[in-house]
Amino acid sequence: VALYLFMVFLGTLLSQGFLGLQFTPAGTIISTLLIALIFHPLRVQIQDLLKKTIYREDYLREKAGEEFLQNLTHTMDVEGLAHLTVEAFSRMCSFKKVAFFTLSDNKEMFIHVYPHNVNEKPLRARDIKTIIENPEAARLIVKNHLSAEKIEIWNRVFPAETAAVLPLALAHDNFLGLILLSEPMYSSGPDTMEINILSKIAPSLSIALENALLHRHSVLQERLATIGHVASLIIHDIKNPLGVIKVSASALKRRFSPEDSGYELSSFIEKEVDRMDRITRQILNYSRLREPSFSTISLREILSRSIASVIPSHVTVDFQVLTKNTQIEGDEEQLEQMLDNLLANACDSLDGKRGLIEVKLCDHDDVHVQIIVADTGSGIPPEIRPRLFTPFTTTKKKGTGLGLCIVKNVVDAHRGFITVEDNKPRGTVFTITLPVRQHV
Repeated sequence: VALYLFMVFLGTLLSQGFLGLQFTPAGTIISTLLIALIFHPLRVQIQDLLKKTIYREDYLREKAGEEFLQNLTHTMDVEGLAHLTVEAFSRMCSFKKVAFFTLSDNKEMFIHVYPHNVNEKPLRARDIKTIIENPEAARLIVKNHLSAEKIEIWNRVFPAETAAVLPLALAHDNFLGLILLSEPMYSSGPDTMEINILSKIAPSLSIALENALLHRHSVLQERLATIGHVASLIIHDIKNPLGVIKVSASALKRRFSPEDSGYELSSFIEKEVDRMDRITRQILNYSRLREPSFSTISLREILSRSIASVIPSHVTVDFQVLTKNTQIEGDEEQLEQMLDNLLANACDSLDGKRGLIEVKLCDHDDVHVQIIVADTGSGIPPEIRPRLFTPFTTTKKKGTGLGLCIVKNVVDAHRGFITVEDNKPRGTVFTITLPVRQHV
């Protein structure tokens, strides 16, 4: 602006001399202001032209940032927000890879949300806080700008290629998420303008993420209330007739020899009644999940019982215990229910064919253990994965879509977290991480 006014003033002096006008301070000032006002639109157009040509990269960054902030107001789900953020940051940043993380419900881990084709391991919140001491400052943190001591911690905490992190927080004790930026295009890292643009976006993105998390919680509570209401109305009336049908089918079955068609038809009735009974129990378990009653239990014993009761004989099981720490504080009934559903899901993915299910119990760190269930089944379609733990989401012809929801609820109730990734060359790997001790 100062340069512009100086040029206008100089133009005024030249024009006065050219026209033979008398030089007076008042006339010069008035002429300068008039010319400045007349040519102001031209100045704006010249600035825009310079931005679009000479400073085109910076111009595109600013436009992408403006569009991103506008779109934030229309995004209410966490996965959609993560997708929007990664796509926008790919246009605004000088980084080839962008990953979106949110803080788990128990506030102990940051869980990778997007992109789905990248399997990032969870990050421990307490480790992150040793690097990001003031998350509400909402500034992009660049690895190369840190002290040697913090760079050493950074290398232990983040994936090897991570070059910068943008914290998402509304207050010091309200950490919401992280955006990891990797593989910078330039060895010098992000410039000052890029740092300022991303830091300017962080507060609005933090608010949008909090709103999306609140929306997800409210939707979940609403669904739970609806399911509970429906369950209380109809399940009692369904279970009694199912019991009568099963007893009648068993009595009828005894009247036939195994070679008769009536014997086979009676067996079909018993089998379908059992399936209906499992569905009603799943709905009840999901809608009436009580608070866990913690005691010291053996995960090894619970896993052994679940494997014996759930996995059929034609499926090969590889059960490995890779830790001496097999006892944790947990609700034995809920954890067994969780494992039954997880193993049943693995069996269902095999579609009745022979296959392999690997079950591992191992250490995650000094205060957490992991249960890993890997199958060689059909895998999970990419379009299903974002809503995998949402009620009634299923790819099975006869599934209720509640099994994995029950798994997630039990994991959350035990202050743990669950991740899903592809099993190479085919199948799925579920990893459940649980704390050894429950702190009140």
